[in-house]
Amino acid sequence: MTDAENPAPPWGTPEAAGPVRGRPPWGPAPMSPSPQWNPPLPPPVQWHPPQGNQAQWNPAQWNPNRPAPRELVLAYALLVLLGTFGLHKFYLRRNGAGGFYLALGLVGWATCWLTSGRLLLVLLGFLVLADFVTLPQQVRRANTRLWQALPGAF
Repeated sequence: MTDAENPAPPWGTPEAAGPVRGRPPWGPAPMSPSPQWNPPLPPPVQWHPPQGNQAQWNPAQWNPNRPAPRELVLAYALLVLLGTFGLHKFYLRRNGAGGFYLALGLVGWATCWLTSGRLLLVLLGFLVLADFVTLPQQVRRANTRLWQALPGAF
């Protein structure tokens, strides 16, 4: 067969395109064993008993049941989802304010067809809007109260 009888395709021949991407034309590279490098170990830590007025760890002060700190993201989620019922206030352990929000929300929604019910909901809306702005400070204060209530808090 001659080239006139079998012309090359318009996109060229596979040999003209070069090697396939990601693979060298002579095949995969042989796997050669490489020596493993072990980093040097640090020197062993020497334990020295506390001297003078250094504080010692007291296992009697360790409390595995201590309450977790309040988180801002969760407080915002509660405010957005159930803010009219004061759930974010209960989460921050402000039970009086949470009860006030809950009573205001329940009475306001139960009587929303009256003008007084609408006024209660407007008041609650202003309170929730104020909480959007002041919630980071409220979470910080709740965490401060939480740590101060722990015995032996630093």
